[in-house]
Amino acid sequence: DRVGHFLAALVNECRERDVTLIFSSETPVAFGPEVSFPLRGLSMVAENILYLRSVELRARMRRFLCVLKMRNSGYDPALRELFIGERGMELGQVLEEGEQLLTGLARIPPNRGL
Repeated sequence: DRVGHFLAALVNECRERDVTLIFSSETPVAFGPEVSFPLRGLSMVAENILYLRSVELRARMRRFLCVLKMRNSGYDPALRELFIGERGMELGQVLEEGEQLLTGLARIPPNRGL
């Protein structure tokens, strides 16, 4: 219960000093429909939340990135493919070929075929 209060105090103190904080958290389950955030209260104090997920689609492992929350600003809600290669991280096009990507159990809609 104290974690939420601690995070709020830490974020407020850092905000006063113009310090940007970056929290990262790994989900305990890599595949499956369950999404859980290990730190309770983080969403309440976070200005922005980005979500990175791996998914199997068309017999390939793919990564995507999406914005779950961006306070005081409009944002693109699309799921975009994320490439990690020799040039570092690159954000690709919108992943429009699959459905249910956030669940980790992606499927191709019937009208798009294989």
